[in-house]
Amino acid sequence: MKRLASAGLLLSCVLCAPASAAPMNLVVNGDFESQPIAKGHFQVLHTIPGWTSDGANPSIEIQNRYHYDGGAGSAGPQLAELCASGNDRFSQLLPTLPGATYSFSLDHSYRPTLQHNGVNVLWDGRLLADLDADGRHHDAPDWTTHTFTVTATATTTEIEFAADPLLYHNRYPGGGWIDNVRLTLVSLPTTDKPTHPTQPTAQTDPTPVPRVAPIPEPSPAAIALAAACTLALLRRRRPGNPLRPDRRVAFDLA
Repeated sequence: MKRLASAGLLLSCVLCAPASAAPMNLVVNGDFESQPIAKGHFQVLHTIPGWTSDGANPSIEIQNRYHYDGGAGSAGPQLAELCASGNDRFSQLLPTLPGATYSFSLDHSYRPTLQHNGVNVLWDGRLLADLDADGRHHDAPDWTTHTFTVTATATTTEIEFAADPLLYHNRYPGGGWIDNVRLTLVSLPTTDKPTHPTQPTAQTDPTPVPRVAPIPEPSPAAIALAAACTLALLRRRRPGNPLRPDRRVAFDLA
């Protein structure tokens, strides 16, 4: 649970980062430097920061210039070897947005002096590539960056690396090297919904709104005439001179 919560926080930081900032790498410990190894040595572990072995036995081999003095990683002194003899296989679960596009990359090199150095690269269980290079007649690595454009289908996606199964069955003594694993957001998911509310139209609101004609204001002359007539009427109704019930007074204010 803590792992997924941390992953969600990392994805939030990616979405809130300024547009001018460099793309944030979603991979934890993609350079394999978080587990310090003494120079000239290696360790085979079941888990390291960010990565988990997918096999029953410890199968994450981290080296620090173990074979040759020039055998450093591409992003630092350390690297990961996927040894075919141990059927090495490890992965990392990353936060993703369904429908979003990502750039997934890694650096691969042969292990010097070995002919076959196959590494399977998997995205969400799907094989993207089987990387290989001939390391015979070489005493130092030759790093090549491989980049894949991928689309997420869920809120979490697993990236995985495995030694070439064919080499494992042939009991090959070593395997390929990888380093500098990266996953960066390229574009957000697209949607068919409008991003801004639309203005109502005749099609969306067919009921016409009745127009009310403005009431004209009476002219000053009409107001004065009405006042004079009212005053005359009141005078006729003074005591002693009542208005006969059968009389009618008509006013024409036109």
